Amino acid sequence: SGCKACVTACHSLNGLDEEETWRDVGVVYNATQGESFLQHITSACHHCVEPACLSACPTNAYEKDPFSGIVRHLDDQCFGCQYCTLACPYGVPKYHAKKGIVRKCDLCSQRLSHNEAPACVQACPHEAISITTVNVEEVKQKSAVNDFLPCTHDASYTKPTTIYHHSKPLPTSILRGDHYAIEPEHAHVPLVVMLVLIQMALGGFVFAGILVGMGAQTFSSRSLALLMLVSFGMGQTALAAATLHLGRPMYAFRGVLGLMHSWLSREAATFGGFAAASGGVTSLVAVNAFAPWLFDYAPVTKQMIEAMMWVNLGGTVVFGFAGTFCSVMVYVFTQRAFWNFRQTNLRFFGTVVVGGASLTLMVLTAFPVLAGLWGSETVPPAGSLILFLGITLMVASVLKIMSELAIMGHLKDEVLTDQKKSVLLLCGALKNTSLLRLICLVSGGVMLPLVILMFSSSMTPSMLTAVSMLSGLCITGGELAERTLFFQAVVAPRMPGGLRL
Repeated sequence: SGCKACVTACHSLNGLDEEETWRDVGVVYNATQGESFLQHITSACHHCVEPACLSACPTNAYEKDPFSGIVRHLDDQCFGCQYCTLACPYGVPKYHAKKGIVRKCDLCSQRLSHNEAPACVQACPHEAISITTVNVEEVKQKSAVNDFLPCTHDASYTKPTTIYHHSKPLPTSILRGDHYAIEPEHAHVPLVVMLVLIQMALGGFVFAGILVGMGAQTFSSRSLALLMLVSFGMGQTALAAATLHLGRPMYAFRGVLGLMHSWLSREAATFGGFAAASGGVTSLVAVNAFAPWLFDYAPVTKQMIEAMMWVNLGGTVVFGFAGTFCSVMVYVFTQRAFWNFRQTNLRFFGTVVVGGASLTLMVLTAFPVLAGLWGSETVPPAGSLILFLGITLMVASVLKIMSELAIMGHLKDEVLTDQKKSVLLLCGALKNTSLLRLICLVSGGVMLPLVILMFSSSMTPSMLTAVSMLSGLCITGGELAERTLFFQAVVAPRMPGGLRL
C-alpha cells in the first residue's frame, strides 16, 4: 500500500543514520489511456545468484553465503571506493560518508539465525513481504528471459532472487514512477582528475617513444627528459588524486585483493606497473640528459643503458594501455548505456592521443625559452616536428568532437531511452559544462594548433610557447569538462522510484 512501515522498521531495527535507508518504496503505473493502474513496489537487496557488487569489489568486502545465498557486506574490509554502488543495477549498496564505507541489507541475518523474521517482514501490516527458499535453477531460467519486474535492468546480469507476485497480468505499457525524472549524477571529482591526468601522462610517454623512434629526439635530449618528467609528475598526481575518492584512503593497498574478478583491482595493479616503469625510464633519461657523468660510476655500458631505457619505456606504454583498457572496463562492466564499450574507449584513448600531443607540443616549444632563462643555448624544435604534433592534435581533436556529438542522434528516439535522457542532460542541466567542453576542445585542439601551423615560422620562441601553452590549457580544461560530463550525464539503473511526472 506504500505505507513504508518496512522502511521504518528496517531503519529502526538496524540502527541506521537519519539519511540512510536499506529498503525503499517506489511506484509503477500504466502509461496509456484505458484501465488505470498504479502499484507500490518495495525493494531491498535481491541477494542475486551472481551479484555484481561481489564481482566488482576490489577489496573482497562481499561474501555470498553458500547455504542461504545471502549476500553480506564486510564493513571492516571496505575502503569506500563506492564501485559496488555503480555496479549494482538496483541501487542497493549505499555509501555512508561519515563512516567512509558502503553498507547494505543482509536480510537481517542475525534475526534469521534466531528464527525471527527480518524487520521488513515483521513490520508489514499487509503481509506483502515474505521470506522463502527459492530454486536457483528456476531463478536462472526466469532471468534468462528477463522475467523479473518491468522497468528494471535486464535480470540476466545478476539473476536477482526476489520474486514479485501479481494477482493479474501487468499492463504492457507500465512505467516507473520516476521515469521522467532526469537529474545529473555525482561528479566524482577525484576520479575525473585521475582519469584525465593519467591518460595525458600516458600520451606524453607514447609521443616520447614515437619521437625517439622517428629520430626527432634522442635519449640524451634535455627536452625529452623534461617531457618525461612532466608526464611522470602528472601520472603520480593522478594516482594520488584517486586515493581522495576513497572513504578510507589509509587502506588503499587493499585495492588489488580482487585481482581475479574486479576490473578496479586490475586497473590499480596495471597503473601501479605504469608508475614503476615510468619512474624507471624517467630517471634513466633525466640522468642521461642532465648528469651523464653519473653513469661512469655504474658497471654498465652505454648500450646497456639505452636498452634499459627502451625496456622501461616499453613497459610504461604496455602497462599504461592495459591500465586505460581496465579503466574502460571498470565502467563498461556497470552496463550503463552512456558508458558503452565503443564510446568509453573513444573517450579514454582519445584523451591519450589529444592530451599526449598537446603535452608534447607544450614541452618542446617551452624548452628553448626555459633554457634561455637558465643561460643555456638550445635549438628550437624543427618545423617538421611542430607540423607533425600540430596535425596529430587537430585530427585527433576533430575525431573526438565527432564521436562525442554522435550521441546527439538519440534526440530522435521516439521513446525516452537512457541514451536520450543523457542527451537531455547534456543539453539541459549540464549545458554550461557541455558548452565549455566544446569551446575548449575546438579552441585548444583545432584553432590554436592551426595558428601554430600557419605562423610558427614567423613567431618568436616566446610567442610560440605562449600559444602552445594556451592550447594545452584549453585541452586540459576541456578533457576535465568531458570527464565530468561522463560521470554526471550517465543514467544509473535502479529500482522504480516515487511518482514524478
